[in-house]
Amino acid sequence: MKKLIVIRHCSATGKSRDAMLTIEGEKQASALAEFLMTSRLQIDSIISSPFKRAIQSITPFASLVNLQMSKMNA
Repeated sequence: MKKLIVIRHCSATGKSRDAMLTIEGEKQASALAEFLMTSRLQIDSIISSPFKRAIQSITPFASLVNLQMSKMNA
């Protein structure tokens, strides 16, 4: 059975489209990547909001597993 996993972005500098992750948010993104790598979840694809903070939140994991990220507007 397929599963959908929804993850909120990590800590960011604001709410604008171009808001970037804070230093704490970057640490959270690294921890998220480590968590997803050690989980028993089979992740076949990544879909992200086009907002910078969302992309930065999942990029560490996407890079580790060599998955392309699709961007989708809400």
